[in-house]
Amino acid sequence: MLRTVPMQKIRIVALAGNKYQIIRELQQMGVIEIKRSGLGLEDDEVLNQITEVSELLVKFRSALSFLKAPKNKNNKIKQVQQLEQAELLKRCKATKEVEEINSLVEKKRTLAEHVKGLESGLASAALFEDMNVDFGKLGSKGLAFRAFIADPASTSKLKHLISEKRIRSEIVESRKDNKLVLFLAFDASQRNALDEIVQPLSMEEVDITEGNLNAKPKDVILKLEKEKHTELDEIKQIEHRLAKIGEEHYIEIAGLAEMLDSEYDRSQISSNFKKTEHTFVVEGWVPKKNMQELYRRIKNATKQKCQMEEINDGELAPTLMSRPRLFSPFDYLVGFYSLPRSDEIDPTWFFILSFLVFYGMMVSDFGYGVMSLIFATILVRKFPEEGLMNSVARVWQLASIPIMVFGILSNQFFGISLAAFKGIMFIDWINNVPGLLTLTILMGITQIVVGLAFGFVNKYRHHEMKLAISKLTSIIVMIAGTLAVGGGLFGFMSSNTMPATVITIVAALITVALSGIEAVEFTNLITHTLSYTRIFGFGLASIIIASLIDKAFTPSLSGGIIPFILFAALFLLLHMMNMLLSIFEGIVQAARLNFIEFFSKFYTGGGEKFEPYHFTRRYTKE
Repeated sequence: MLRTVPMQKIRIVALAGNKYQIIRELQQMGVIEIKRSGLGLEDDEVLNQITEVSELLVKFRSALSFLKAPKNKNNKIKQVQQLEQAELLKRCKATKEVEEINSLVEKKRTLAEHVKGLESGLASAALFEDMNVDFGKLGSKGLAFRAFIADPASTSKLKHLISEKRIRSEIVESRKDNKLVLFLAFDASQRNALDEIVQPLSMEEVDITEGNLNAKPKDVILKLEKEKHTELDEIKQIEHRLAKIGEEHYIEIAGLAEMLDSEYDRSQISSNFKKTEHTFVVEGWVPKKNMQELYRRIKNATKQKCQMEEINDGELAPTLMSRPRLFSPFDYLVGFYSLPRSDEIDPTWFFILSFLVFYGMMVSDFGYGVMSLIFATILVRKFPEEGLMNSVARVWQLASIPIMVFGILSNQFFGISLAAFKGIMFIDWINNVPGLLTLTILMGITQIVVGLAFGFVNKYRHHEMKLAISKLTSIIVMIAGTLAVGGGLFGFMSSNTMPATVITIVAALITVALSGIEAVEFTNLITHTLSYTRIFGFGLASIIIASLIDKAFTPSLSGGIIPFILFAALFLLLHMMNMLLSIFEGIVQAARLNFIEFFSKFYTGGGEKFEPYHFTRRYTKE
């Protein structure tokens, strides 16, 4: 319960001829994290088929990227059986739809580029649509032609300079979409002189040598529009054909692509192995509960021609945390803070319990619990399952239950106390302040003592005996010191005050002698214990604010319908704000009390996540 999943490092030695069979079994089971062996052997290589598989995989992935998956009302996909490698390669090569898809896509790309060219030609021709210029008859040895888009000032200056420089020319003007278009015919021998005039002017030159401008503009426009329409129709036909292929063959192509992906994965994993002339070696970490089944399947795959042995080289095992799905988000949160090492206590179950109690107690309102459950459920459905926000929402969803439980125990329903629940009201936030304050301090002492006990176990396992004993003496300081302070200041078990004081001093001196680091923590033992009073503080604040909202804004029909609506809106809005504030503070403070006050007493963290070799399938199955 307080340990990560026990792991064992193993070594598999088998004949080279059985390599593919073993890789297939390892991939199917998904229980071994493969590590490169430290043996002084030659590194193994990828399997020979990887090149052919890779080339086919690229083609299939490319084809698949241009298809849309058919809609499935039940969101269920009928999986197809994984084919043997030779049959898979043969089947992939015979799948004509992939070649057709890639051919259609290439044709569509070519057509789209041509359409862009046609659109460019149309834009150019449209500028001269109102001019009676035949661009197909502009060829002349003595004349040259240029066109510009200009403003009136630039046009006037151009004409003036042409006249001044005595350039033999003729200018035709037209307006198109608020643009002044100039078509200029001039003496070809005066090209340089014209360049000197045009260069400083702010005019945009239009390329009239563009291939589509080869007739009168109106004729060019008609021709290009027809070509564009034809090619757009052809693109639509290609898209229709791709949609039909997707509808009929998407699952088949996706399944074959997934099989190729699986084979590619199998082909390259062997680069992590070691080899001799006739054998190969695989090493890695396996959960102990899976070892017998792994050995059985490996022996069957190799017809008993293999050897599997345990390795105990002192290497730290990777961390695998396993919990029922309901509580798995807490694994995510603890791992987000820092993954526990495989050789230390896994505090997640204790974290779950204390987090839910602290959080539920700080909010303590049945109505807020119901609203929390509704909002959290909406967020769970909105965010993807694998991610921080979904995990936080699922924690919030689960934590809504203790909010409702503590709301009933404290008789709080949107800040209102109901007579029907007074008989089971065990928490009175307003009238039992000393008792609740003491309770939260005792909760803190309990959790810190548990943390120190976990620290003792961790240090004992690591054979750090002085530090382990110092954790025990710190526990004695906590318990005896609490009795001494309780007796001296509050008369609690006053007859044992002196013995408790002596025990506290002796235990503290032993701790100082054993570990200076642990001795420095004495100050934290006091401040961290008092830090748990924030449970009482935030809980009381939430209750008082809710009570004030009820007293000031509870709607009543006695004043009329409009005041009733206004007060009802304010009542709901203020309770919503108080609930969000309470929830936010509850999550932050409950997490803080665990991660800082509790974890600091024992937790090392920094574990390496267990990442087994496996292949995730959607369209296929073994």
